[in-house]
This record gives sequence, C-alpha cells and structure tokens, in this order.
Amino acid sequence: MIRNIFLFFLFFNLNSFANENLCEKLFSNNTNILTQQIMSHLQSTMDTLYSTSGFKNNDEIIKAALNSSGPMAPFYRQAYEILRDEEFMIGIRVPYRHRLKIAENGFLTSYETNDSQGSLIQRSIIEASYANMTIEEWDSIPSNVKVKYAALYPLKYQNLSAPSSMDSYGTDIYFFKLSSIKNRISITAGDSYNRMKRNLSPLTTVSISPTSWDQLFIPWKDRFLLIPCLAEGLSKGKLGFGDIEKPNKYMKLSEYGQQQNIFGSSLLSPYKMSWEPNMDYFEIQIWDILTVQNDGQEMQYKNHPPKGKLGKILRNSQIHVEKQKFQK
Repeated sequence: MIRNIFLFFLFFNLNSFANENLCEKLFSNNTNILTQQIMSHLQSTMDTLYSTSGFKNNDEIIKAALNSSGPMAPFYRQAYEILRDEEFMIGIRVPYRHRLKIAENGFLTSYETNDSQGSLIQRSIIEASYANMTIEEWDSIPSNVKVKYAALYPLKYQNLSAPSSMDSYGTDIYFFKLSSIKNRISITAGDSYNRMKRNLSPLTTVSISPTSWDQLFIPWKDRFLLIPCLAEGLSKGKLGFGDIEKPNKYMKLSEYGQQQNIFGSSLLSPYKMSWEPNMDYFEIQIWDILTVQNDGQEMQYKNHPPKGKLGKILRNSQIHVEKQKFQK
C-alpha cells in the first residue's frame, strides 16, 4: 500500500510538471485520498501488532477492562466509557504570535515552517518509524498531509485536571470538531517524538520498523489499547499521565518527562507496553490540511482576545471564543 503511495507521488513529481500551479492543484485535490491510504496502512500494521499488547483485539481488552476487579476496576470502566463515547476535546497549543499565520495558512507542520524540536532529519526518521514507512516513502508525502500534533483535554463538566506539560507550547488553545477530523487522527501514549528519540541511537539514519503496538501511530479505532494508561491518570484525577518533575540543572535532558511504565491489574494484567510514556498528555496526530474555519470548534486565549483577521474568521465561522480555563 505505502509502496503504491510512494510511486504515485514519484509519478506526479514536481519536476515532471511544466505548470507548477497544476501540480499544486493535483496534490491539493488528492490529499484526502492519500490520507485515507495512510490510515489504511496504519490499520493494517496495527492488525499485525495488536497481540503484542497481550490482547488479541479491541473486544478482548474491553471485556477484560469491564470485568476486572480490585482498586483500579472503576477507573478501567471509566476509561473505557470516556474512550467509547469520545468524552474529551482535542486541542493544539500555539504561541500567541502565530495568530496571523494561522488565519492565513491554517495549522502547518514542522516541514512547512522549517521549525522543529531537534533536526528535521531526525523528525523524519522518527515520524517515518511511527508510520511504518521508509524515509523515502515518508519524504514523498506532501508536507501539508503530515501530522500536526494535538492532545486530549477534559470536557468542562468532568472535574478532571488537564495535562500541563504542554503549557510552554503557547498561550492559545484551538479545539477541533471531532466530526471533522475523526477519520484522519491517530493517538500515542504521551509525546511520540521524545519517546522514540530516547530509544533510538543518535547515529540512526534510517527509520525502524515497529515491533510493538505502542511504537506505531495508533489508529483511532484501536484507542481502547490505551484503557490502562488512561485509567492510571483517572486514578489521580487527571486526563493524562501523572505530573512530571520540572526540569532542573541536575537532570539529563533525555530523562525529562519520562513516566513509569504502565501495567494492568486483574484481568488486564497481561497488558504490555514496550516503552514508557513520555510527558503527561495523550498525543493526537491530525493528518491532512487543518484550518480554523473548516475544522475549528473553540478557541481559548490566556490574556489577549483574538482580533484582526483571526478574530473575523472566528466570528464568521461561529467558533466559540473564551478566556482559557486550563491555566494552573
């Protein structure tokens, strides 16, 4: 499947077109098709890796969660219900200074902004690995189709703490309509970049093939694999993982944000993860073009309400705007 994607984009290489505008139009019109091919590839990969979790499929892990006993049992059931009913918001934190760019261009990937934590080469290696692709296959995908990173946030009535380790990413939070992005999202247990970087050799120049379910961008259909992870946070009153220690001068950067591995209890005791989660949030990967006007549901700000071009877009799109509620 992915080999076909690679060949498709080689065939429609920019250099093969005399009319660049025509090429851009073709790419734009086919991003949804390509995105669904990628989603299918992730699903196919997960189908072969699911059993590495200790369970055969969603039905088996759900049954174990609902029939477990002991102190964690109520949290397993609560985690299942939250995931089943999709009782959360999906949001991206962005610096205040990016408002005009978001209004004009939407939400861009690191490849489009040429800005990344670490090098773009290393980011390509890590993201290609999570997508179970070669570097060549990953690089053949248009930058605007690649992932934009978001996180799960609690609904206002849930009385759950929101993850805090993303606070430094920006003071504006944009939330998206699940109905608009549901067929093009994946999820990981914590920060995917830091998590894999910790487990890769600095000398790695090629992507790695995932050998466990948690080394993949997890298809949305299989989000129930995260029941034990979500339950761990719920037991602490949080939609996320436990609080992380603030960095200090004595801490190695590679150690920052590391969580304890998650283990199941009772009927979920067979549960296995290959790597510990990183940071305190559930990371959502949103694929394909993402804009406020097409996909937005709500915008929260810390100090300054949106004005100008972004303010107009928000008003015209009838997107709710309010002062941020998640500040500690």
